[in-house]
Amino acid sequence: MVVAMLLGTAASGEALSVGDKPRIDMHTLGGEILDFQKLAGRITIFEFWATWCGPCIRELPHLKKIHETYKDQGVILISVNRDESEGTATRFITKNKMDWIHVHDPSQKPQYASVWGVRAIPHAFILSPEGEVLWRGHPAGMDQPLSDALKLHPPQIGDRAEDAIDLVTAPRPIVSMQAPGLRIHTNILKGKVRRAQRAHDSHDFYQAYRICNWINDRVSGGDEVQWARDWIGKYESNPSIMEQVGRQRTADEVRRMLSMAKNYESNGRLNEAKKYYEAVLDNYPDTKYTPTAKAALDKLM
Repeated sequence: MVVAMLLGTAASGEALSVGDKPRIDMHTLGGEILDFQKLAGRITIFEFWATWCGPCIRELPHLKKIHETYKDQGVILISVNRDESEGTATRFITKNKMDWIHVHDPSQKPQYASVWGVRAIPHAFILSPEGEVLWRGHPAGMDQPLSDALKLHPPQIGDRAEDAIDLVTAPRPIVSMQAPGLRIHTNILKGKVRRAQRAHDSHDFYQAYRICNWINDRVSGGDEVQWARDWIGKYESNPSIMEQVGRQRTADEVRRMLSMAKNYESNGRLNEAKKYYEAVLDNYPDTKYTPTAKAALDKLM
């Protein structure tokens, strides 16, 4: 049975809906800054809970299973604790070996729950690699939405767990970023180079090209960025590779649009769903996804 506990204070913000893109500006219990730049390209689960919430505690084995199953697939789990005492939360997290990312948001002075429209816990959100809400609800019901999200919104970067670990561990050497105030850990950068090399070796030039562009867009100097720029030049001078990149980019965009339409439809927002289905037919009329969009749109008419 799915149970949720009402919070002691009413949420003042409007509830986030499917398709919304919340601002992410948090501090983890490990003292790290958590923002969209560190999550971009991954599927992120935000789960609101408290140690005094019985239904939340009963969900803990499920969350551990979710974390273990998907942590190496570009999925990050972030638990947002509502206890008044940060110490209480930290002791519980340590005792129960909840080895993922944690944020503290006390119920009497909420920063995040009120903005996100969380009125009862446990409550979870699944965000796309672009930061859009794909699903929200009781975490007991997120297995299928998460599976769908991985198929329709495949993580673009960070397909291994070490990318997320830097958000909770002690600071490591960093390299400068082009935008003021942004940082990237050296081991993350080296990990991306390794993934680009693996993608290239397996002839997944789309993924390799995308990772190289990620490095080029975010890092201001060093051997890695020069390496990425060299490979971008080689890819862009090869028409067959760029044709592959174009095809896969189109497929990713169409899948994303169909996923948004499906989520809008399941949440009763039929006008928004129609717009996405129509956009697929108008902008991508000759893809293998066209019949799916047409059938779904006919069903809503």
